[in-house]
Amino acid sequence: MWGRLKHWLFGKQNSDPDPWDAPLAALAESSQEIKKVLRRQGVTLELLDKKLTEGLEAVRTPGAEALWDLAEGFFYLSKSLDRWSDLSDTNRQSLEMVWKKIAALLQSGRLELIREIGVPYDPRRHESVAPWEDGEGKPTVKEIIMPGRCREGRVIRPAKVTLEAGNGR
Repeated sequence: MWGRLKHWLFGKQNSDPDPWDAPLAALAESSQEIKKVLRRQGVTLELLDKKLTEGLEAVRTPGAEALWDLAEGFFYLSKSLDRWSDLSDTNRQSLEMVWKKIAALLQSGRLELIREIGVPYDPRRHESVAPWEDGEGKPTVKEIIMPGRCREGRVIRPAKVTLEAGNGR
């Protein structure tokens, strides 16, 4: 390599082998080996990071699964009760009071259940389960099929929803 550089710079033909070619080739080979080792270590570090993150999330909110299961169970109960047209206003208010208590319990663990209807569709928080054709306005959530889950503001599982055309553009 140095011989070629000398030839290019000085225009001399050097028939002697360059003494730096062998060490530079060995150095290039060593650097390739180091790159391979670092790649393997990078993959190992990513796996370790993933495992630690999962472990920390489990430790941060012990019982999170139980809280989510409780909230989801009540979601399906209130959804089935809402379909009854003869449900009294008092019973509806009672359901809303229980929802407020469940929401406060979830918030104490920095958890959230995604269950709002009539809100604008957000692909990070919602997953449409039925095809929706673009119409007038932006899509809004018409019905929650399965509530979503958030932990500390990050969506763990998006809510499965059906959509309808919104009011404005």
